[in-house]
Amino acid sequence: MSSTGTSRSGTKTSSAIPRTSCRGFVRSSTSPGTRSCSTITSARRSDWPSCGAIARGPTDASCVRRIGWPCSPWSSGPPGSTASSVGEPRWPPPTGNGSRASPARCCMNSATRSIHREVRVVDPPMRTDRLACRISSRWMMPDVYSFARHLARGFDCRYVVAVECGNGDKPATCSPRFSITRIDADAHLDERRRRHAVGTCPVPDEILRESIVICVDVIEHLVDPMCLLHDLRRMLDHARVGLLSTPERHLVRAIDEPGSPANPPHVRRWNLAELTRLLEHSGFQIEFAGLTGDNSQDLSKQTSLVVLRNHWTSTSASRRNFRVTAIMTAYNESDIIEPSIRKLVNAGVEVYVIDNWSTDGTYEIVKRLESGGMVCGVERWPTEGPARYDRFEQKLRRVGALTSTLDSDWFIHHDVDEVRSAPWKGVSLKDGLKRVDIQGFNAVDHTVVAFPAVDNGYAPGADFEQHFRHFKFGRPNPQVKAWKNLGRPVDLAETGGHLVNFEGRRVYPYKFLLKHYPIRSESHGARKILRDRLPRYEPEERAKGWHTHYDDLAKSPTFLHKVEDLQPYDTDRFARDYLVERLSGVGISGDQTRWLCAAGVDRAGPVRDNAR
Repeated sequence: MSSTGTSRSGTKTSSAIPRTSCRGFVRSSTSPGTRSCSTITSARRSDWPSCGAIARGPTDASCVRRIGWPCSPWSSGPPGSTASSVGEPRWPPPTGNGSRASPARCCMNSATRSIHREVRVVDPPMRTDRLACRISSRWMMPDVYSFARHLARGFDCRYVVAVECGNGDKPATCSPRFSITRIDADAHLDERRRRHAVGTCPVPDEILRESIVICVDVIEHLVDPMCLLHDLRRMLDHARVGLLSTPERHLVRAIDEPGSPANPPHVRRWNLAELTRLLEHSGFQIEFAGLTGDNSQDLSKQTSLVVLRNHWTSTSASRRNFRVTAIMTAYNESDIIEPSIRKLVNAGVEVYVIDNWSTDGTYEIVKRLESGGMVCGVERWPTEGPARYDRFEQKLRRVGALTSTLDSDWFIHHDVDEVRSAPWKGVSLKDGLKRVDIQGFNAVDHTVVAFPAVDNGYAPGADFEQHFRHFKFGRPNPQVKAWKNLGRPVDLAETGGHLVNFEGRRVYPYKFLLKHYPIRSESHGARKILRDRLPRYEPEERAKGWHTHYDDLAKSPTFLHKVEDLQPYDTDRFARDYLVERLSGVGISGDQTRWLCAAGVDRAGPVRDNAR
């Protein structure tokens, strides 16, 4: 029974017709495993469906070693390439039962010694609200497509270009908001070639310019990935962002375990360090690299995930006088006010303090720092004197009003017990906001990581960031608390200070990190919560549902946390193991967060350069 498709002009065509030319696309009949509403096209290339003229990359073992690829029995390339010192590989790779691997993944043409693939493209792109989202009990890489959905929203993408998506269920979870273009292998490739003409199948540039490109579960199936990488690189000349994932070799197998991958279709694997060097060698611009969950059952972090940026994205600017000002609100924070301000100043950020009539010497410390030039301004608020209640909503309106009088390019609504950082290693908070500005965004969200007290050892005035070394993820609520000065009124009061609202707001897709240190000891917790916070909250604000975050802790017999309920914090390890969580908040939810933390840290091991 034939199915119908729709051409670009809107004319329905029968799939029984052998082929219908459509701006370089070639139609053929559907086959088992192919959706009837999809347009099927084949591409005859040396290794991977082409998006342009390409040359095969190096496959000899010396080249493999030079750029850090693992020298497995499959690293010397397909038959016909230079043999490596580890011996001539068998082709196709053997399966576990001694038979040869299925040609569905990579079909060898004996005459040309090249690998051919087939491309399936939805044309016009299929709406995902018509795709069934069938999620099995063991969902592989559960956070990758949720992360892709987050990035697609943030970068205003209309399309998802999914390379090797299997039956299409995973890309279908991205959202009904996006259209899907699928590129995949086909087990009936040779039969298709005999029956129908074959042509190249580029994804049109006009689609790529509004796309996120996802390459999941592909590269480990190819002996020579250079043609795939060439085509992905061409896509990233136009696409707004890309994701590439593959199993992390040293986490799925012991580091010193010899032999080819245990999964028969996987002919090559890389550890994270090797993968990033391979991509850099191939000309990619790597935005971030780390680990993500392998499956939805044990939540182990055994999959490498790399975020690739558009090759023309600028990350530097000629403007030198870029200014960022943190408006810090304070009340009785004398034990950390000075190190908190110094951290901001060292990050290139100016500080203006609104003191709510502190009684513990906080204001006097800030005045001393102001006289030394470390603080650009300080005021006591309300101006008429101390008030019975905190008057939090009015204080937030004062923060918004200050942004119209202070000379700064960006502002941060900042609490004393916070430390902010940019998501890129070695990039200061100021330079990170400058990078956001250059890319055309004007607001920044944050992922909150809380550092509870586990003992009473903190000394007032010490570096609290160094003292508190155990963490848990905070609530995955929006924290859009940094924004560009557009000369427009901003509103913080409507959302209780969590979301800045203004006309034309564009939130950056990658979240910055907000490290929170609310309680520093048993005595500090009792003083802060039972004396300085709960009795001073306005009843009207409590009636709106505000100021509830300390209610449970106030009923607890202790303000200290057990170390075994938290995770040790290491900057590099955290950035690697929680790549998706810190950049998007995906994967952070209730009790699962603690489970996810434990699984990720325990299974991933220490950060190290695993290249061998």
